[in-house]
Parts: sequence; C-alpha cells; structure tokens
Amino acid sequence: MFGVLYTVAKEKSPSPAFISFRVFFVWLQLFLLMVNPAYGYTGWVSNENKVWQIVSFIQLNEFMTFRGYTFFLACFYIMVVGTIFVVLLCYSK
Repeated sequence: MFGVLYTVAKEKSPSPAFISFRVFFVWLQLFLLMVNPAYGYTGWVSNENKVWQIVSFIQLNEFMTFRGYTFFLACFYIMVVGTIFVVLLCYSK
C-alpha cells in the first residue's frame, strides 16, 4: 500500500511535515511489529500499561481477532478495491 501511495504522490512535492508524519508512522508500525509480547519482549509492554494499550490498538490485533476471518477478508477486499479506485482516479484524465 505504501508503494502505491508513493507512486501516486511522487509527482507532487510534499511538505516536510507530511514527510515527518509518514516516516514516524512507518517507524511506529515496524517498532510495534518487533516490540510485541508474542515475541518474548517483556519490557514496558503489559496490558496494565495505558501507553501500551493505546499504542497496541494501532496494530488492530484484538480488533480483528474478535471479529473473525470473514471480517478480516471483508476489510482486506474493501482496501484493495479502494486502492484500485484511487489508482484509476490518478491515471484517468
């Protein structure tokens, strides 16, 4: 998805604030992937820690798990259709 957004946005000159925002959230996504109790990290990560509760919601693990695989597939296909729609809008003149 980031590759598609990069391709769509490469014609424009983004502001430094946008670049910083994007780099931070890409870093946060990778950080949350690595710092996870499922991989044995037991530092400040716990369900009692309010910061971890807020930050871990970004991963949507519990949100997707409780709703099941069918909900995940529906979200996935909605995002695929949305991405195709945006790409078609960008290339139609």
